[in-house]
Amino acid sequence: DIPTGSPDDLIALAEDIISKNTALGPAAELDGSIVSDMVNKASQAKIKRDKADRLAAEAKTLNEQAATLLGTAPGQTALTEGTVLFHITGFRDTLLTKHRGNEEALSEYGFATVVGTAKTPGARKKKV
Repeated sequence: DIPTGSPDDLIALAEDIISKNTALGPAAELDGSIVSDMVNKASQAKIKRDKADRLAAEAKTLNEQAATLLGTAPGQTALTEGTVLFHITGFRDTLLTKHRGNEEALSEYGFATVVGTAKTPGARKKKV
């Protein structure tokens, strides 16, 4: 079976075919120019996959570092001092105090605010 669902397994199969064909030397049953083309492409694919794996690991590390700075890493809360979330929460609270009754003013700072009036709840109807 040809492992089309796994690039690494496909590369390994190509390497096995190349090894066997090379070991047969003059008795090789496969077209040498096609095998040579596959050698080149399998090698390039392996290099790119290895680089992608390294970059994925680096991206994961960088995203974790960013989350820590933002205050959104596991275990962090709005109370984790020195984080972006900590500061934004403090700024929001300060602005809410300064603009009590006019909370919509926080939208000028980029905060999402809901403008509207709340309905006064009426008396509950008794179920009969």
